[in-house]
Amino acid sequence: MNRPSGKSLLFSVAALLSGVSIYLLLLFFLDRNQVEIEERNFDEILDNRSGVVEIFTLPEIPTVIVVDFPDLRWQGAALNRFAALVEKRGLPRDRIVSDARLNEYMRMVGARAETFYFGHNYDVRDIVRFYNIARSQDVELRREEVALKHLLERSGVLREKPDGVLQKGAGFEYMISIAGINQEYVGALGSSIDLRRATFLHELGHALFATDAEYAAYSRRFWEEVLTHEERELFEKFLYRLHYETKNIDLVVDEMQAYIMFTPSDRIINDRMLGLPEGRLDELRQLFRAGSPVIWDD
Repeated sequence: MNRPSGKSLLFSVAALLSGVSIYLLLLFFLDRNQVEIEERNFDEILDNRSGVVEIFTLPEIPTVIVVDFPDLRWQGAALNRFAALVEKRGLPRDRIVSDARLNEYMRMVGARAETFYFGHNYDVRDIVRFYNIARSQDVELRREEVALKHLLERSGVLREKPDGVLQKGAGFEYMISIAGINQEYVGALGSSIDLRRATFLHELGHALFATDAEYAAYSRRFWEEVLTHEERELFEKFLYRLHYETKNIDLVVDEMQAYIMFTPSDRIINDRMLGLPEGRLDELRQLFRAGSPVIWDD
């Protein structure tokens, strides 16, 4: 696969405002307008600095949407509780955690709302499940979660049935997100531009795994047949330290391929972090690429 090009939508000028005014203006726009997702390429998405929330989609993987948030605060407020529901170890899979519980969890793992995740990736069915659980359990949603729901409904990603229950819309299977990153949150991870690029590529790896059955099957074979038992254990320990639910083998394989094939930054993953001999990670990348049914030219 060559470098992708994608689709974009102006969400609202509301992200430039603050407080309740954001929420009210978001609802004003979103309740009155259907939104059309347009196409842009990889670099256009990467270089986007509009200061508003936008949606893109990639022609090579047209069932995937990319939500680009103006900053990490917006992204975290909208999506951190999705991560808690879907994949974080030690948090419930059948209910939405409270803000207090999530804040406690983030303190425990040494993160803050802005740095809990630099990018997100979810099956649209999990997005549906999040909102339907919140509705059935009468959970009060954050205004950013409500605004995201309206955006996804107006763009056709989600559809509400007459009884108020959400369902998946036609045409979209997966969502990834990236955000504008201020240098203050980067630390030892390099520059904000490099981190945004690495995050975008990593999340695209998840999107490919979710939407390309041949590539996903290859990743599973690589995990079982190319990695040694000890290397599989090292990857699992690495992900365990990042508080992933490592009992979910599909999640582990998905993260493995995203880190090997789609995360080129040695500030994010390297031999030392994994406990591998020097140079082994590069060898694994070459082996993975050599047999992969998809070649991603970056």
